[in-house]
Amino acid sequence: MIKPSTVPTPSSTTLDLTEACNLACSYCFTWNHKHNRRVMSETIGKRIIDWWLPQAKPQGNSKVQIAWWGGEPLLEWELLKILLKYAKKKADILNLPIEFGGTTNGLLYTPDRVEWCRRNDSMFLVSLDGIEPAHDFHRKRSDGSGSWKIVDRNLREALKIAPFQRIRTSFSAETIKYFYESVLYFVEDLGITNFAFSPVYESNWDEKALDLCKEQFELATDYAIKRAKEGNPIVMKHINDEANIADRYNQDKKKLPRQNPCGAGSGYTGWSIDGFCFPCHRFNKHGLSPEDRSKLSTIIAKPVGDSFEWVNFEWRENFYKWKERVPDDCLSCNIYCKSTCNGGCYAVNFDLSGDIFKHTDLICNYAVLQQEAGISYLKKAKEAGVEILTSGWGENIKKEKPNGCICNNMCYSEGSQNEVIHMIKNIEQSCLCYQMNYSGLARPENTRTREQILQESQQKKEFLELSKRIFLTYNQDKTDEQRNLESKVITHTLDLIDRSIL
Repeated sequence: MIKPSTVPTPSSTTLDLTEACNLACSYCFTWNHKHNRRVMSETIGKRIIDWWLPQAKPQGNSKVQIAWWGGEPLLEWELLKILLKYAKKKADILNLPIEFGGTTNGLLYTPDRVEWCRRNDSMFLVSLDGIEPAHDFHRKRSDGSGSWKIVDRNLREALKIAPFQRIRTSFSAETIKYFYESVLYFVEDLGITNFAFSPVYESNWDEKALDLCKEQFELATDYAIKRAKEGNPIVMKHINDEANIADRYNQDKKKLPRQNPCGAGSGYTGWSIDGFCFPCHRFNKHGLSPEDRSKLSTIIAKPVGDSFEWVNFEWRENFYKWKERVPDDCLSCNIYCKSTCNGGCYAVNFDLSGDIFKHTDLICNYAVLQQEAGISYLKKAKEAGVEILTSGWGENIKKEKPNGCICNNMCYSEGSQNEVIHMIKNIEQSCLCYQMNYSGLARPENTRTREQILQESQQKKEFLELSKRIFLTYNQDKTDEQRNLESKVITHTLDLIDRSIL
């Protein structure tokens, strides 16, 4: 029997605020169209926070992290605000640094909410599948109409308030043909130069679709090289990571260290609306009654009276000790520990095969294709004499820590001036869910609106001119009042320089 004390300390979690959604995406991995759209109660939410937060501990220099999930979490906006305020107060009592975040389909991500999220360090990642035909193919509203126009409009407004706003995109066998055009849309139209993507593994990825994917990746990397030569590089999350890993492997001619696919089941967990905890949000399937959910072998914590208790320790151990139990086919694979693939997503493996250690041919074939795209990108870059940017996780490669993020939610301000600096830590996983900022927490000086930036720029210019006059006339005869005023200005100037604001 595994002792509870041997289980890793929790550091981040998601709370399903609702099982309802204002979209009916055909590839959704949780939503059952037939079930009642249940909502987490304020009581359950506060109980989870009361029980989970005292056990939580930040990883390295990071913070404890809570993310809002669903369904569509913004449908429960008032509940979100109540629980965020409650968690902040509880964290203050416990002297725990905390941050928040979430993922939204964008329909309700209106400017007033973006501004509130920015002020409360709870930025959302927006799911956007590319240009209109790509996005609307799967991400439809309940009446069958597309959602792209609303998401595009809201995202443009969000970018005015939070220029570091990030997106993630999913593509299927049916929509991969739009990938290159979508990259142009993200970069040229929206001005987003750092984004993540992932395939819908449940799609019909036959040989023709995989070949098309390879062609689209080639077009996208050609475009990225062109941008880099012009001095305007972009980051396409996993292709950039594959290129950086290939560069590192080519130099050292050795495998990267083993690691778990991600932090699910160890530092990271996900809670259902009725208080059951899973290794990650994706293992939580909607529409089950509490009675049926309590019988699942996939839960790792369950409600007991007014509290909760950890359960199924043997099941959970498979997650945080995965690298000690790597399947033989991974160990014999030519790209294992030489690419971003560390065995596939636990939840995708489980959904498709019923076993977190067993992956399908499709998962392996796509991993090879993605690595080949990165190697090709690296070759093009070297021939063009340009550098391929790392994407945050890539920095871990330079520190002998491989890239291990599978869920692709990314640090929400990654690649911008607001990128969280403390993401590089000396621990084994480099997955967002395990150790990285889930909220896109921006440094205060980088969360300003355009109007604030212009105003502060003018103030800084006037301040520097005044400081210059003071320094140039410092040895002249002046009154005591003038000297005192100048002393204050000089002290303030030095303070600003010390804080790297000027």
